[in-house]
Amino acid sequence: MPPSKSHAPVYRYHVSGNAQVRLCGKDFYLGSHGSPESYSRYHALLAEYNANGKKLPEGVPQHQMSQEIRVRDVTADFRELELPRYVDNSGSYSRLSGVLNALNELYGELPISEFGPLRLRELRSRLARSGNCRRYLNAQVRDVIRVVRHGLSRELVKPETITALESLPPLRSGEAHDNPKR
Repeated sequence: MPPSKSHAPVYRYHVSGNAQVRLCGKDFYLGSHGSPESYSRYHALLAEYNANGKKLPEGVPQHQMSQEIRVRDVTADFRELELPRYVDNSGSYSRLSGVLNALNELYGELPISEFGPLRLRELRSRLARSGNCRRYLNAQVRDVIRVVRHGLSRELVKPETITALESLPPLRSGEAHDNPKR
């Protein structure tokens, strides 16, 4: 029996030296072939394509390489390469998925270089409004920093961004609700 074909659009080499993917009959150029930036743009473009029912929303530029790396590029890269490691740990997997979704919803189109402690504090406030306890909120903030640190390891994020995010102090007792002691 022949192996089944992959249904994901193929990341491929273009003679210009760029990475390319074909979606809905259009070629999208992602940057230098084999670079972490091109892979993160590929993962982000596929995530958008799949989320939209295998169609591309209007206004997606064909030359992705001329755009800065956005938050959604880093989260898509993390979701593709790191999140599968947490499949067996349902609590961490669920928490990380929630953090990735919240990051994309609030800051997906923001260049990653502009994501700093003030925006992280705003994200934490939004997560607190959903009723999460203080310890869980602190774990979610550490997860956001873990996602951005993954971007640093793939050379998508500058080290200064990590340093700035780590400067946000964790919530202390009384700053958010705590679960009752058992």
